[in-house]
Order: sequence, then C-alpha cells, then structure tokens
Amino acid sequence: MIECFQQGSRESEKPSVSVVDRRDAGLGQPLLCARCKHPITTTAARIEVGGQHEHVRMNPHGIEYVFGCFAEAPGCLAVSWPSTEFVWFPGYTWEVGRCERCREHLGWRFASAEHAFFGLISDRLVDGEPAAEGS
Repeated sequence: MIECFQQGSRESEKPSVSVVDRRDAGLGQPLLCARCKHPITTTAARIEVGGQHEHVRMNPHGIEYVFGCFAEAPGCLAVSWPSTEFVWFPGYTWEVGRCERCREHLGWRFASAEHAFFGLISDRLVDGEPAAEGS
C-alpha cells in the first residue's frame, strides 16, 4: 500500500506512531552509501515504526520511495530545517538526510518530542563488510 504525503493537521487530530526498537545486541552488518561506499548505519540499528521496518511512500511530485527505519545513522547528515509539511509520520517533523561524504540524498531524519529515527532509501544503501570486533 502506498501512502502519500498528507498536509499537516492539528496536533489533537494526529494519531501516534508506534516505534519498536528491535536492534541487535551485536555490531550488525555495515550499510554503506551506494554512491561512495561511506559507512552510514548498520543492520543492528534497524527498528520498526508503525509496525514495520520498511515503508513505501510517495512525495508530492509523484516519486515513490522505499525506505527502512533506523534508530541511528551516523554517516547521514540532516541538512534542512525541520518541516511538518506533507508529513508521512503524524506527530513528527522531517529533515532531508544526505551522505556525510558525497552528499547523496539518502533519506530523512524524522523527529518528535519523544523520539527520532532515520528513514533511509533502500536502493541508496549497499551491504558492507562485517564490522570487526573491537573496532
């Protein structure tokens, strides 16, 4: 099912978005920027938002994105002002996320008063080598 951006509504009308943090205890598999191979996050940082890790959404220009949710993405920089326009997760703001090295658009940082997470576009990440213990 594809959900389109929706114009923001009054706070009292916004349903809550459930977030389930199911991060692995280990280091996980590194996920790298597909363009420049810079480390972005790991599989251990995967979380569920609204009951699922992966989401499909369409922006106002008709571009469809498939993205996964991550508790952290140290290699992804939030580079815009927080916005509530055309929000995909009610109660959250969003900022554009770019690769720290090459500035490729990787997804978005979503934040509410209680929580923040990254939505990273699936085909803009590639698997990397497993992280070494102690590094």
